[in-house]
Amino acid sequence: MKTRDKFSPYSLHLYDVECAKQYYFEYLDAYTSDFRNKPKLKQILVEDGRSKDLVFGDVIHRVLNDFFHLVSAERTEPRLIEILKETWAGPRGKERGFPQIEDERKHYERALKLLKRFAQTQNLNPEITYLPQTENEGEFIKENLLMFPFEPGIILQGKIDRIDREEDGYHLIDYKTSRSESHDDLQLSAYAILSRQALGKPIHKASYLYLETGNFKTFPVTEETEAKTRQRIVEMISRIKADEEFAPRPGKRCYWCPYVEFCPAKDKANEYIAELRQSRGETETTDLPF
Repeated sequence: MKTRDKFSPYSLHLYDVECAKQYYFEYLDAYTSDFRNKPKLKQILVEDGRSKDLVFGDVIHRVLNDFFHLVSAERTEPRLIEILKETWAGPRGKERGFPQIEDERKHYERALKLLKRFAQTQNLNPEITYLPQTENEGEFIKENLLMFPFEPGIILQGKIDRIDREEDGYHLIDYKTSRSESHDDLQLSAYAILSRQALGKPIHKASYLYLETGNFKTFPVTEETEAKTRQRIVEMISRIKADEEFAPRPGKRCYWCPYVEFCPAKDKANEYIAELRQSRGETETTDLPF
């Protein structure tokens, strides 16, 4: 089995909270973790229509990143909506995540409402001290992946959405497009360590910004929380390195997993996928750009 020395807050969350088997397929399996095979595997997910929530989240992140790269005078609600239209570039169709046009319109309408609410309720001119470089769809800019030696033989890496300078110090903000607001502090605390080490920005507080509601979930960052986070990460990595089974955890997450066909829990996973397809349903079309 391959070994791994690079870990991100996302990968640790995937292993510890979501599904150890998906972690294995993503990072360790000889075939599915090979970067040459990943586009083909993930395109199957796209064309099956199971990536639309992932596409939605990616578009929103890129829109907000482009928006905050504008000078302050240009950060207006109309310009934000223009960026959404340019970034979405619909109709996207099956090849870009939406086999059903009605479903695409539903997601675009959700994005439109979300960003209008953002423009009306959030500070559009914060003192931003860090933003990643703009990436086009499917593009990877290596400079956006921050990393540093965390422990001997272990590298912590990840991408950060935004860091603001406020009166009481640096504020790290991580955008969330999911409707769930149940995330814990581990990912944010790990990003805070990464920010201080890779960017030289000692984070005072870190927040999830839930874009669906505009709610912030904020955690303080102190020497004590950093020490606890370091210990948690070391323990998690030790468990990953000792794991010889990577047991699957079938559930709703299987809907978004590109590795279902390789999974020993494939039958149960497909039951969850069928159930979620049925529960999501379709909506009537609306007067949108496509």
